Amino acid sequence: MMLRLLDRLLIATIAIVLGSLSIAILAQTPDIAIIKSFLTPGTHLIDLNEYDSKTGKISASRPAVLHLQLSAGSRDIAYAETADLSGGHQHVLTINVLRLDGTSYRKIFARTYFDRVLFVQDCKTIGFQSIELPNGSAGLLIITSAGAALGGDIELFSWKEGEGLINVVPPKVGGGYEFQPLGGSSISTIKVSYRRSSIQTNVPPATILTWNNASSSFVVSQ
Repeated sequence: MMLRLLDRLLIATIAIVLGSLSIAILAQTPDIAIIKSFLTPGTHLIDLNEYDSKTGKISASRPAVLHLQLSAGSRDIAYAETADLSGGHQHVLTINVLRLDGTSYRKIFARTYFDRVLFVQDCKTIGFQSIELPNGSAGLLIITSAGAALGGDIELFSWKEGEGLINVVPPKVGGGYEFQPLGGSSISTIKVSYRRSSIQTNVPPATILTWNNASSSFVVSQ
């Protein structure tokens, strides 16, 4: 009996040590270390969360860090940082992109939003992700919201030589409550729906965004 108890204590101790090592290793991964050197003072990385549909509690979480190839041969890292300003009365969200240049990274993109958060849909943060575009490149999808009742505004940044990252979604496509990227492995269509609840009436028709090869951007097709 005593040996069994000691065995259990030993197994528990090993599990705790391994768990601590895993957390320490995760905290010191090269990407996180690189990003920390670029973080604006007073900010911290945002977590991309999944929520339990019944309790609303966080069921899974990971740092808002993406690996992308936004242009031919590039190695890019996108991350989202946040901070509270003016004594917590103002919230700031910033999306950044780093690019490997030789042996070190440099910042090639930063976009700041005030009093907005990354959009949550179907109990999951979907407002920050990489998607493959029909031209074979990656796009940085950003959906932000000023509040659940106000829906979300969509932007999709794509790399254009000589211009850098530009938004390839038409302006003023916002206020959506459901965003559906369609097209299989590469996204050729995005459906933006405006129904907030199943009992809502007089719902505007959905906006359909379709990829246009000639302009390398999305256009409103409906």
